[in-house]
Amino acid sequence: MTLEELTALEDEWLAKHPSQGFMEEKDALCKQNGIYDAWRGIFAEYVALARSGDLEALKRALFPA
Repeated sequence: MTLEELTALEDEWLAKHPSQGFMEEKDALCKQNGIYDAWRGIFAEYVALARSGDLEALKRALFPA
């Protein structure tokens, strides 16, 4: 994936993240809706790009939004 594609994925999943409720409720919704799994996948893609020498991908892997 490219950085642009990963940015679009991040935006998509950020929009799905619950913004209200107690932490326990948000956690349960993130698990139920696959948000944590999606972020793991995005992180893995950044790591793959970083391993190929992409400095921006390395920064994004180290300092997520």
